Amino acid sequence: MRDFACGKRAFHIVDQIFIGWGVGYLGNGATNVVFPITIIALALAVLVGDGAAAFFSLKLGEGDKESVKKGVGNSIIMVTVAGILVTAVFLAFFNPILMLFGATDVLLPYAQDYGWIIAIGLPFTMISMAINAMIRVDGSPKFAMFSMVR
Repeated sequence: MRDFACGKRAFHIVDQIFIGWGVGYLGNGATNVVFPITIIALALAVLVGDGAAAFFSLKLGEGDKESVKKGVGNSIIMVTVAGILVTAVFLAFFNPILMLFGATDVLLPYAQDYGWIIAIGLPFTMISMAINAMIRVDGSPKFAMFSMVR
């Protein structure tokens, strides 16, 4: 969980720097309004990915490779569906969610612009986060670390 929190915080800080330079303080406010949505989506991805990784480890220890294949396939399908659902819910209730997380009338247009971009990328980010945990358990920590470089 530590690499999840540190990695997202680093991306958020970089977003804050570049958006602050290019847009200003309203752009920074918009990223802070959208950030909880990202955290919720990635928490779901870590939930699925780490659960699948634990299952993966147990079944590999038992020597049951067929269950490992099914488990990995099911977890990839589950995180893909979860990513699509999170994106669909976010986009369906876009403005109310942004207002719930603190968007004001002044921040709302900036949060909408930033939120659309984040929403479209959520399924892909969720899938990569979940698969990363399984890659680490498979015995490829260097590849897992490389796969998270964006």
